Amino acid sequence: MVRHASVPDGLRFLPFRGSRAVARGLITKRQLDSQAWRRLFRDVYVNAESYAADDNRMWCDAAALLLPAGAAIGGESAACLWGAGVPARGAPVTVTVPLPHRLRAQERLVVRHQRLPAGDVTSFGGLPVTSPARTAFDLGRQPDRQKAIMAMAAILHRKLIKKERLAAYADGRAGWPGTVRFAARLDETEPLTESPMETLLRLLITDAGLPRPVAQLDVMSRGGTWLARVDFDYPALRIAIEYEGDHHRDRNTFREDIARKRRLEHGRLACAPLHRRRRAAQTRRDRPRDRHRPQTAPHRASLRVDDPAGRSGAAVRAPGGGAVEGRATAVWTDGDIAAARGRRYVERL
Repeated sequence: MVRHASVPDGLRFLPFRGSRAVARGLITKRQLDSQAWRRLFRDVYVNAESYAADDNRMWCDAAALLLPAGAAIGGESAACLWGAGVPARGAPVTVTVPLPHRLRAQERLVVRHQRLPAGDVTSFGGLPVTSPARTAFDLGRQPDRQKAIMAMAAILHRKLIKKERLAAYADGRAGWPGTVRFAARLDETEPLTESPMETLLRLLITDAGLPRPVAQLDVMSRGGTWLARVDFDYPALRIAIEYEGDHHRDRNTFREDIARKRRLEHGRLACAPLHRRRRAAQTRRDRPRDRHRPQTAPHRASLRVDDPAGRSGAAVRAPGGGAVEGRATAVWTDGDIAAARGRRYVERL
């Protein structure tokens, strides 16, 4: 007969400090070394049955047990708790610790020793977390511009804070490292974008020299009939640009997209969908088949930007190696616009 280790009720679900549990007589040091428990951090354990390697909340609960007074969960970990992001698989927990307190970093725990006023810390689900303003401020100052803008857009889209209040928050921290960089990136941030990849697509468009498109626009026909809501639009040119995620590969969704696209085109609006290529090359057997969908070969992770006047374009890579494929034609002069009107500005390579 297999004998299962007895788990005290107080240690059944949440992470705990091993030394405290031993001191209270709930468990012994020898039992902590058994397979019934999983070690998360130094002196922090969880019941093996409650362990989930990619559970951001579990890791945040564990990290909070190590925090000194005044410290908080911050960065991307705080953004995920606020519902403004999805943690990457195996992502570490980021914590912000105010000086003079010290905390050692360890595997899956990133420690940032920074100024952290009491007003920048709040509570979320019983955990000390940086406020939405401080979370956006920290993420907006990170070295990677695209990731910074995508993170800020997600926080603003969740309506955790308004763009004007976030700008005022940054103004009150003049002289902090990265404040000037943050202000410039905040101006580029669009709160209406509904996903990080939409934000990335918009940045690729504007970085290529195209005008900034209108986000999440309700498109109406000339007769006043509502046609659709598009990701990005140039209303004067009646050109829509949309990002289609993996769920658009589904057969039914794809056919709905075709019908939606036809409605837009009947309304005399050129619609250009962009897709993101999967990193791993698919075999012919694994690739979803649809006789109505054109089969295209894999492309490089870049967006090629061409000038309608024949000048050379530029290649912009997506962060993390993901591919955003398509061809964006830049608008340079009124003559170019007139010549290109009615054509797609974004075409599949």
